[in-house]
Amino acid sequence: MISLLRVLDDFLGRLAEVLTGMAVLVQTLVVLAQVIWRYFLKSPLVWGDELARYLLVFVSFFGGYTALRTDALAKVDLLVGRLPHRFGKAMVLVAHVLVALFLVVVLYYGSRLVMSLSIVEQRSPAIRLPMYWVYGVIPVAAAMMLVRLAVSVADLLAKGGGSR
Repeated sequence: MISLLRVLDDFLGRLAEVLTGMAVLVQTLVVLAQVIWRYFLKSPLVWGDELARYLLVFVSFFGGYTALRTDALAKVDLLVGRLPHRFGKAMVLVAHVLVALFLVVVLYYGSRLVMSLSIVEQRSPAIRLPMYWVYGVIPVAAAMMLVRLAVSVADLLAKGGGSR
C-alpha cells in the first residue's frame, strides 16, 4: 500500500512541478502583456488581471504541495533538534497528524464549495471560466498533500526518516 502511495506521490510531484512551472510562465506572460497593452497601447486587456489572479491561486496551492514534498515549508525546529531522537520523532509525527487533520477539513469543505459552485454554474466575469475550476484547486491540493503526509509518516515510522 505504501509503495503505491509513494509511486502516486512521485507522479503527483512531477506533475505539480511541471504544471506550476507552466502556470508561472503563463502568468508572467499575461502580466507582461497586460502592462504592454495598458501602458503602451492604451487598451488594457479585460481578461488579463483575472487570469493572472487565478493562476496565482493555482501556483500557491500546487507550490504549497511542492514545498511540503521537498520539505521546504517554513518550520521552527529548535525544540525538536534539542530533544532526544525518539521524542523529536514523536513531535514530528504529532505535527504531521495535526497538519493531516487540517488538510482533511480543507478537503471536505473545499469539496463542498466546489460542488455547490458546480450546481449554480457560477462563471468568472471576464473569461467566463467556471468558478469550480478555480476553487477546485483547493481540494485537489489538499488531497495531494495528504498523500505526501502519508508517505512522510510511513517513512518516519519505518526507518526514522522524514523531516527532522
